[in-house]
Amino acid sequence: MYNAIIIGAGQKGCLSDDPGDTKYTSYAHAIEDNPDIQIIDIIDTDSDQIIKAKAKWTIIDDQKQCDIVIITTPDILHHISLYQALLYKPQLVICEKPICGEPHYYGVEELYSNAKIPILMDYTRRFIPQWQSISTLIAAGEYGSFAGGHLYFNGGREHTASHFVDLCRFFGLTNTEITKKIDFVEVNVNYKWVWDWALIYELGAVNEVNYGINQNYMRTYDLHLQYVIQHAIDYLDKKIDRLICTGRDGFEALELLKQCEIRSMTL
Repeated sequence: MYNAIIIGAGQKGCLSDDPGDTKYTSYAHAIEDNPDIQIIDIIDTDSDQIIKAKAKWTIIDDQKQCDIVIITTPDILHHISLYQALLYKPQLVICEKPICGEPHYYGVEELYSNAKIPILMDYTRRFIPQWQSISTLIAAGEYGSFAGGHLYFNGGREHTASHFVDLCRFFGLTNTEITKKIDFVEVNVNYKWVWDWALIYELGAVNEVNYGINQNYMRTYDLHLQYVIQHAIDYLDKKIDRLICTGRDGFEALELLKQCEIRSMTL
């Protein structure tokens, strides 16, 4: 049995769903339904959030050694939370994207390297079987050479567009292909979500589209956080020998994003 601490009791950490829901949108829910891991503490600066989270989920509060720390604090606080996580001496840290950029990342990387504690980054699509299969096919040459692509997005460059840059890296695209052959457009609209991308290859195309709230789209990712938790457990159990997305992957996605020319569009 692995013991987890969640830093960040808000929506992604604990409060966005409830026990019994068929969709997993919080880490606490994913842990609750996994027999191999339990929550031993929830950390947050907002005591009301902690009270709500502990009333909703099972917390085994007996000061056991922490194995996994999960960071779900606001993006701007990730570097502070990564330092805080080291205090618990876990075997592994799961960090929500985006990881911290320069100059904070280098200090974090050095400390984690010295402590021999790996960071697992949660870039959603790396954990989804559909995209894993496509990545394998692309690597095997089934799609042929890369021709070009586009991304239309909102919700912030680091928070949203870095998802796509990381996916491109997961698909094996080079830095030059990403920065020179893909059209990036940040869209200003008065509704919640724009996520429209396509990658065109010699022998086929890969794409994903979501404008506003599309429930059919969202259901594709219902089990995503379960996959993240299970991947961490499989790594600690030595069933796999490398993490699918590391802290270094997260940092390189942010650094590459800076090199991409991003146009703005208001609708």
